[in-house]
Amino acid sequence: MTPVVPLKRLFSSVTGGAWGADPDDGQVTLTCVRGTDFDYTHLRTDVSRAPVRGYDRSEVVMRAAHRGDLLVEKSGGGENQPVGRVVLHDLDELVMPTNFAGRLRPMPNVDSRFACYLMASLYSDGRTRAAIKQTTGIQNLDLDALLTYKVPRPLLAEQRAIADYLDTETARIDALIEKKRRMVELLANRMSALIETVLFGEQNDAWVTLSRLCDRLPGFAFASDDFSTNEEGAIRLLRGVNVAVGYLRWGEVAYLPIGRLSRRMERYRLEEGDLVLGMDRPLITGGLRAAAVTSSDLPALLVQRVIRLRANSSATNEFLRFALRSRAFQDLITPITTGVSVPHISEDQVASFRVPLRSREEQLEAVRILGEAEQNSNKLISDLRRQAELLGEHRRALITAAVTGELAIPGVAA
Repeated sequence: MTPVVPLKRLFSSVTGGAWGADPDDGQVTLTCVRGTDFDYTHLRTDVSRAPVRGYDRSEVVMRAAHRGDLLVEKSGGGENQPVGRVVLHDLDELVMPTNFAGRLRPMPNVDSRFACYLMASLYSDGRTRAAIKQTTGIQNLDLDALLTYKVPRPLLAEQRAIADYLDTETARIDALIEKKRRMVELLANRMSALIETVLFGEQNDAWVTLSRLCDRLPGFAFASDDFSTNEEGAIRLLRGVNVAVGYLRWGEVAYLPIGRLSRRMERYRLEEGDLVLGMDRPLITGGLRAAAVTSSDLPALLVQRVIRLRANSSATNEFLRFALRSRAFQDLITPITTGVSVPHISEDQVASFRVPLRSREEQLEAVRILGEAEQNSNKLISDLRRQAELLGEHRRALITAAVTGELAIPGVAA
């Protein structure tokens, strides 16, 4: 029968990490692994963009992570991603976990891959969440409490058999997920190519800037002291954090009490069909942070770092929306948003974008063609993303079943 032991009995030592100093100020320089350097999809560290920091030699001896150590995220997280993720460091390079992370060194009779899979199961089934303490909006993992959890500890040979099985099966699932992701990317590229053909494909000497086709309004600089989290008797504020690729997300909402709404703020009320564009980091993975306002997003007020575009009599909002989705627009702003600490675009840069002049009838026909194609493309993309999501759920369930003994694995006693 597989023994059940406190989680801490799987590790010979548990220590916190350190942020260190500037490289020139340390006796030793090491790569510092932050939460953003956790490749949680594959449960491994990814040091490709990790910073190099300086440390005292004694600190390196006490806190650095060797190959086979686990790193745990102790502070951070968010509403949809609780703190407590764990990854395995399987590189020969010695690294230092950041001060918001910890290092767990497995016992000699514990396979580090098995230990990582086991802790991933605790995270995915919600048990890690019970050890989280939250103050002032920051999640902190009570690692001591987590390490008291009772977990199965099979013999080392069985741990290795489980880890080998999961290495093979998760790699197979990851390959399927990657194929779904590539298909989504191909569909998005095909839609971009169609937009280019329909909007820009014909030779036309009459080109105009967006400033000729729409009214532009940067958001109002509301004082953050006026923000409220209480929606009663208040109006929702559309901030940069609420603008996603193709839609508005309201998971993190701020409100302005109606009593503080002045007459000059009324012009910042959004209307159905308005286009909004995030001006900070407008380009992210998956496309442009721009969306059309729908009736379900209203009422709302436009806040700084977001720009509103509203078509005038020369254009339609849908035509403008496809123009912003075009590769030509993204090519315009890509050089602007790279190599900067906080990439952003300005109202003038948006206004200067040039498109071929089309009659209103031609715009409506272009929108009809692109709208039908977009609907079909979005349906396929939604299906593929759902398939990838289900594969991810299967991956997590498989890990839990394997490490808890619910799944029969060759070489592991029933």
